[in-house]
Amino acid sequence: MKNYFTLLSIVIIFFLTGINYAYSDSLYFFTSDRIFVPTEASVTEARVGVTKYTDSKYLELDIGATIDVIGLKKKKTDYSFGVDFFTYSNLRSEDNFKFPVDAIDYLFGVNFNMKKRIKSGYEISSRFRISHISSHLQDGHIYERTDTIFTPFVFSKEFFDLSVVNTFRPSHNTELKSMFSMNYIFHAIPDEISEFSGQIGLEGSYYFTKMLRNIFIK
Repeated sequence: MKNYFTLLSIVIIFFLTGINYAYSDSLYFFTSDRIFVPTEASVTEARVGVTKYTDSKYLELDIGATIDVIGLKKKKTDYSFGVDFFTYSNLRSEDNFKFPVDAIDYLFGVNFNMKKRIKSGYEISSRFRISHISSHLQDGHIYERTDTIFTPFVFSKEFFDLSVVNTFRPSHNTELKSMFSMNYIFHAIPDEISEFSGQIGLEGSYYFTKMLRNIFIK
């Protein structure tokens, strides 16, 4: 019973301390308002949605999230520590609205983030990730060949990922973003795949919110 009250006291103190820091706008806990926001086309990111491939009978179902667990705001620079957990599911489209699961990729990991406001309308952010991803065949998988006996194995890899994003807002409705990422695989099954990979992305956005507000709200 004594240990129970000790643990309860620690939880209460931690919660009250978190509220105090959150209101002082310096330290905060558990938020989906991330300080690092990648480009929409970035490959390995948490998403929620469905993608239908027009050249095959397969579709992809993505379910997951990236959350900043704890963050620190200090003048013009923000820091955070977060977690990633999501799945990529490969489904097969059949008659009678059936979608057998062919395979699923699972990813989980941790990330360390930083964002710095350089000047008005321009900021730079970075993310360092340590992640694990593995692929698993499911009961809906169809083997194309039945004349070969083999034992499927799980593909998996652990990797480091470093990404940098530059965000420029020339106006209230316009945002331009560039992203550069480097990925290093330090363990993989099988180990024949390349250890290094990278990606470069450019993105432009124009927000119609203000325009629509002026049209519909008078």
